[in-house]
Amino acid sequence: MLRDFKLRQSVETTHFELVFSLDDGRESAFHFAYNEAGQVFRTSLSPLELVSYKQCLSGVVDGFTVGRGTLGTYVHSCVADGSGVCGCGQLVVIDSARTNTCKGCGRQFSGSGQLLTERRS
Repeated sequence: MLRDFKLRQSVETTHFELVFSLDDGRESAFHFAYNEAGQVFRTSLSPLELVSYKQCLSGVVDGFTVGRGTLGTYVHSCVADGSGVCGCGQLVVIDSARTNTCKGCGRQFSGSGQLLTERRS
């Protein structure tokens, strides 16, 4: 068994975007991050992004009509690797539910940190 074992876990992050569609026949769009209160993070915009944002608010960008901005919520999920310390002292990353190999000594561990028996030929 690995010491200081941490299981793999599901991680979700949520971000919000204000999306302006550009009526240019190419389905172009501008995306701006905002907070839960619906406020765009203006201070994080580059000078060029700030100009684009202001143009989107005006309804015209480079001569093309811009649709009304829509608010979108996006949730991204992933599985964060687990880890544990092998008996040899090497940190073992648990990135598979099946077999995870210690780079220090070659021992193999399951996704739950259990030492697997050696396979015989």
